[in-house]
Amino acid sequence: MRRPRLAGEGRQALLDEILPVLVDTGIKDEMVGGLLRNTIGMERLRAAVAQAAGRLPGDNGHLAMLDNSSSSLRQFTPDVLKRSASPVARAPRRSWRP
Repeated sequence: MRRPRLAGEGRQALLDEILPVLVDTGIKDEMVGGLLRNTIGMERLRAAVAQAAGRLPGDNGHLAMLDNSSSSLRQFTPDVLKRSASPVARAPRRSWRP
């Protein structure tokens, strides 16, 4: 039993078919689009466009990841700051010396 192609694998195979046509200098520029549509087929091209996943932002999603992970900091930091400002927290500490 053959496993179905994953979307990324199908798009990669499509790219492998498109690139040789694009770099072939023997094919005139005005012929490339028609050649690709006729050999690959519009149905397959449309399916590849439909499977396109959204691209990550320029930071590769790091800012969103930081935003999500810092939600607990935003939640607990005010309480930590309040407690650190209490008189008990500000009491001088004696250094221990042997």
